[in-house]
Amino acid sequence: MKYIHSSALTLLLPLLLVGCDFPTNLSTNAATTTQLEYIEVSGLGEIEATADRFQIRASAEARGQETAALKAAVDQKIDAATSKLSTLGITPSDIRALSLNMQPEWQWQPKRQLVGYQAQRELIIEIDSLATYTKALQVLTDAGIANIRPGESHISNTDALAEQALQLAVQNAQRKAQILAQSAGRTLGKALVIQESSTHNGMPAPVMMMEARTQSDSFYSAGTSTISRNVSVRFKLD
Repeated sequence: MKYIHSSALTLLLPLLLVGCDFPTNLSTNAATTTQLEYIEVSGLGEIEATADRFQIRASAEARGQETAALKAAVDQKIDAATSKLSTLGITPSDIRALSLNMQPEWQWQPKRQLVGYQAQRELIIEIDSLATYTKALQVLTDAGIANIRPGESHISNTDALAEQALQLAVQNAQRKAQILAQSAGRTLGKALVIQESSTHNGMPAPVMMMEARTQSDSFYSAGTSTISRNVSVRFKLD
């Protein structure tokens, strides 16, 4: 028969006791945990804005046989237009003149034959007022630039307007949540989570020429755009 030494038994007993020490507070923690009650709504904020920055694209053109003479004619039109535009307060930094484009012109019947050249140079003009825009169109026509095309219109303070739309979206969400909470006999608490869900910056419509009020008077309407922001907000219910 084998005997266990008393010192070995002394060491084993604490190990067995530790291994059997199961937690006794799990049910207590579960009982004290309360589920957070909340309401989640979406909000929309919109700002209607009018374009305040306008663009005109215009081309000076000339046709003929001598390329040097054509270049000189086009440059003369560009210089005249630029000079007259400056009288409207349009600075050189607002005017961009592109490179000269020289294209051959062919006659195909009865046989292929070079008949001359077409020289073209485009101006891109940025204008910060609709009143100046209408005057610039007349200035370009007077300078002999016939190919005039309305360009894009822009809203200069888009970032500031987007922030206003975002504030309106949060306020809209809070009003909706308040209505729902009161209808259910609850008290609306603080916002727990606010998330911007989507954004939209509408492009301004092009500048439109309206019907003339008199035979000698035409007026234009600036394009408008809707800047919108959407949010999703979770409010605590008290």
